Amino acid sequence: MGTFQERILKCNQHNIATAAYYSAKEHLYVAFGTGRGSLEAGPSSVVCRFRDIKEQFDDDFKSCYTYLTSSGYTPPRWKNCNNDRKYMCKRNKNFTLDNFCTKDRHLDGIENLEHWNPHKVSLIQTDNSKLFTSVYAQNLTGHSSEILWVGTSDGLLLKADSNSPKVYGRFDLTKNRSIKIEADVETDQSGSYAYFLYGNKVSKFPLYSCQFHTTCGACVKSNDSLVCGWCKDACLQEGECSTTWYNTSCPPFIHKISLESGPVEGGTVLYLTGENFGKPNISSSSVSIGTSKCEEIEWNDTNICCNLTSSENGPFTSQIIVEIHPQKSINGYEIKGKSEVGVFNFSFKVPVVTSMSPSFGPRRGNTIVTITGNNLDIGSNTVLSMCEVIRKSSSNLVCKINECLLVQSGRVGMKYTKQCPYCDDVIMEIDRFKTVINGTFCYKQNPHIERISRTSTTTSGELKFKIKGRQFDSVHNYVFRSVINATHNEDMNCTQTNGTELMCETPDLTNMSIVHSSLQVVVLLENDDFYWKHWTKGQPFYIRVHQDPEIEGLKEILSDTHLLELQGRNLEGLQTEDIRVTLDDIDCPMVDVTPTSLKCDLTIAIDQYQILERGLALRTKISIGNLDISLGYVTIQHQGKGLVYSNGR
Repeated sequence: MGTFQERILKCNQHNIATAAYYSAKEHLYVAFGTGRGSLEAGPSSVVCRFRDIKEQFDDDFKSCYTYLTSSGYTPPRWKNCNNDRKYMCKRNKNFTLDNFCTKDRHLDGIENLEHWNPHKVSLIQTDNSKLFTSVYAQNLTGHSSEILWVGTSDGLLLKADSNSPKVYGRFDLTKNRSIKIEADVETDQSGSYAYFLYGNKVSKFPLYSCQFHTTCGACVKSNDSLVCGWCKDACLQEGECSTTWYNTSCPPFIHKISLESGPVEGGTVLYLTGENFGKPNISSSSVSIGTSKCEEIEWNDTNICCNLTSSENGPFTSQIIVEIHPQKSINGYEIKGKSEVGVFNFSFKVPVVTSMSPSFGPRRGNTIVTITGNNLDIGSNTVLSMCEVIRKSSSNLVCKINECLLVQSGRVGMKYTKQCPYCDDVIMEIDRFKTVINGTFCYKQNPHIERISRTSTTTSGELKFKIKGRQFDSVHNYVFRSVINATHNEDMNCTQTNGTELMCETPDLTNMSIVHSSLQVVVLLENDDFYWKHWTKGQPFYIRVHQDPEIEGLKEILSDTHLLELQGRNLEGLQTEDIRVTLDDIDCPMVDVTPTSLKCDLTIAIDQYQILERGLALRTKISIGNLDISLGYVTIQHQGKGLVYSNGR
């Protein structure tokens, strides 16, 4: 067994080592946690430096062989693993380190119970909330002290000075607070890059780069040994910067703007988000777009709200510039200069309106109007005189017409009066821009619902029905809505046949498990249920949902009337107009329907298409809304004085 030596290490009441590194300057850096009756380190952590490592171990050998017993000094204890006393320390006044390590003289083990000489131990870093899990010492040319790179249990990498508690900065290496940086750290041959392990990843990290500091404030406050400063959008050394280099102050930065365009007339309220905007009410601080100024409304270090003045040069585009008078940031560093990073342009434009549709609606309002043109989405505030803006784009502005109200104005006796319904100009204002839209909007009388032609439907649906009333031509949008449940509606569009009638269809309820039950329905005019509730007196309105009908076959042909009778079931709730019977696409008009049968008139088929004389097999089909039923092929012929039919081809 070869010789080994041991010494007990601890620092500042921390006794569980989590990582260590022996530097080029022969210093031992150790990261410690605390342990209470366990080898598991607690969250409180320190990094300490132990100097003169070789000298401390050499002193142990000397004291072992020369029996130094000065007052207060306890010599090291030693142990011989194979109990052979010839290898144990023997008093030897002529002992030197040079003549100790020979083939016939060595120790199996020696351990010093004393604490390290306190003059040789320095506390470098402390943290009471997390563990230091890795440590690496970088020997920086021209720098008296070493640079420490310390990893933490929550994935941060610290850059620190080895001769003081100063931390130059912190870098989020893992981007995950639950992943620690591992103890093992390696460098490339040049010593320019270190390899840090975390989770199942390894990061190659530059040791001679100022970009360790990711913000301007962190960069200029770091006092980094590399002498770092901010250059446009990164922390660099002065020789790496081709633009303005800030090593004692920071310029303002714009990260986000609320709008990119507004009217030439001004009045646009602009919101800027960023950093280093400084304090309000500094006379030399400003926001400008070319020659146009943005007058302050609210201003703090990260947000500016301002109101744009008009453009003296008409329509144009220019960069938004924030300029800050020299002052102290709330974060403790100086800020000054013009914004550099975050190039945001703003355009002054002229809105143009080309059309507006529709031009009328009910006096209750809610008509959806579309205004077309160019540059309709600019500015911070768009207002229409008769309409509430819903959405806008560059070429379209969509709004909902307000309810018609009595207008009375005039200085003497309210001379200027508008009694509803009336027509009026629509005025559009975008910030300080104002224009009258070509063409007026006219209010008409409200529609009224008087009657609905059906109160039942089938599961397959698509049964047509009529809604009777008046002034339906005042509105443009008609919807028959079925309320399936609290979160699901089925909407079917209706069509206006004239001002007094709407044609609608019932929905297909096949996949909605609604059979033999009542279905609540609503009619919306201009997406408004006001007119429906007025007709129902505010009470819910229901229709009955019947099971889909079934046709079992032909029952008989009545020779005297030429009526074809079909037998079936589940035919209740149907109307003759719901059913279409065809024989080879020849209509057999419906004349009657009962819960178990239906009848259609073959007169046209017999007289015009001569189906009796031709004796052809006719494909018979029954259509009931969305439901199609085929009865196959049927042949109809004379037999005596009557008519008979037969199935088959």
